[in-house]
Amino acid sequence: MHGLLKAVGQHQKGRRIVAAALSAFTIAAIGLSVPSYSATSPKIGVDPVTTSAIQPQKAPHELRFELTRKGWEGVELAARLHELGGLIQRPIKWTIRRLLVAEGQASELVLRQSASVINSGLEPGDYLIEVEYGFHKVSQSITIEPGHRIALTFILNVGGIRALSRVHKLDLPAGISTRHAIYALSGHGKGRLIATGFDQGQVFRLGAGKYRIESRFSPGNTIAQHTVTVKPGILNSTELAHQAGLARITVGASLNAAVAWEIRNLDGSWTSGHTTPETALVLAPGDYEIKAIVNGTVVRQRFAIGQGDYQHVRVGLTH
Repeated sequence: MHGLLKAVGQHQKGRRIVAAALSAFTIAAIGLSVPSYSATSPKIGVDPVTTSAIQPQKAPHELRFELTRKGWEGVELAARLHELGGLIQRPIKWTIRRLLVAEGQASELVLRQSASVINSGLEPGDYLIEVEYGFHKVSQSITIEPGHRIALTFILNVGGIRALSRVHKLDLPAGISTRHAIYALSGHGKGRLIATGFDQGQVFRLGAGKYRIESRFSPGNTIAQHTVTVKPGILNSTELAHQAGLARITVGASLNAAVAWEIRNLDGSWTSGHTTPETALVLAPGDYEIKAIVNGTVVRQRFAIGQGDYQHVRVGLTH
């Protein structure tokens, strides 16, 4: 679509182009880094932060119009990370809905596509444009007038967090999974769960603001967390170090035996049940008790674990 990027005041073949730019320039992809962070005191419990859905917010944007022939009306959509660089080249999730309130309906889906840039013909009317990049969502309503095309460039103000978790001085076995949760501490989604991921090193693309990143290992009972300020165009590499130990629990004389057991810490704040003969757990430093049923007999065994410790606890084994 040519003509849309010409400066305000230029003419193309005698046609006047009316342009109103709200902001300019942006970084095309997250690439800069800041020092990593580590954090954490182990905690056990349920986070009271709400997790209800967050509606898209309005975003700064550049809006330009071009006169065209009837039947050639449409829209060109693009986005920038912030106002100091070029267009984003990674796929963006775009949704276009036609507003049909006058016809007794809320809206009609016109387009849903992932691409860096969208160029679509649209009939004259009122539309809602929704943009989703990573975990950041924004929207903007527009009106397509007869004989006009619109170029709309969103200024997303997006940065990122790369999350890594570890246990002090320990390499974790393959059976231990990681969960990272991101909570907003400022802005449109303040007080809410924004994003969840289960991959080490996952990048969370987020709107600029202050966030709390929380890390949990499973199975286990530790929580590590840190507060991060996300800036547009900046990737924060955040390492969350759990103050914990690793316990390998083996119950019964055979790994093929049917068993049932539970583990609890002696202060009574955490309990976890299991039915596999062998399990590895990431545990906060403290004293624990295992209660197991082996061959119809109830067996109890206590042990202690400290930060960075590795314990192999055998329960109910016959020799």
